[in-house]
Amino acid sequence: KLYSIYQSGLQNKVFIENQYISRFTFTNIVFTGLQTGDFNGVLLFIKKYEKYLPENAKKSTIGFNKARYYYFLKDYKTSLQYLTDYEYNDILQNLAVKNMQLKIYVETQEWEILDSFLNSFSVFLHRQKGLGYHQLNYKNTIKYARRLAEVNTSSKKIKKSLADEIKAEKNILDKDWFLERLR
Repeated sequence: KLYSIYQSGLQNKVFIENQYISRFTFTNIVFTGLQTGDFNGVLLFIKKYEKYLPENAKKSTIGFNKARYYYFLKDYKTSLQYLTDYEYNDILQNLAVKNMQLKIYVETQEWEILDSFLNSFSVFLHRQKGLGYHQLNYKNTIKYARRLAEVNTSSKKIKKSLADEIKAEKNILDKDWFLERLR
């Protein structure tokens, strides 16, 4: 339903103000389109509307959204390329990039890379100030990514125990994604 609202808003030029579209609106449109499975529509949207992004956010917004697009297609190699080829100056976008990288390393079972990545992600997170609830969400995401890697080859009983722990956790990103990995 939300994607339809976005489509209608685009047709009526509701989201373009002074020849610009907000990078947040742009990203939300891409994300909702990907969730509906409209991959071709999302790619067309990116190509058609990238020119409306503010110059100071254009490269990183396009890079992030193309990375997300390829992530949804399960083309992890291309997704990682977009995640690492662009500079993400906004802290929340930077955290979202790192979260997507984390998920790719788990999806591809790159456990050694994941371990190293989680160490550097933890250091990065520790150095950030003023993140509020985001700090706890990402710390727990890192914690459970480590645990997921540890129980990868474990029994169903151990995986179920971790799944129960994750279900009870209030401060974690992508809870459903974690639970799906444990099935």
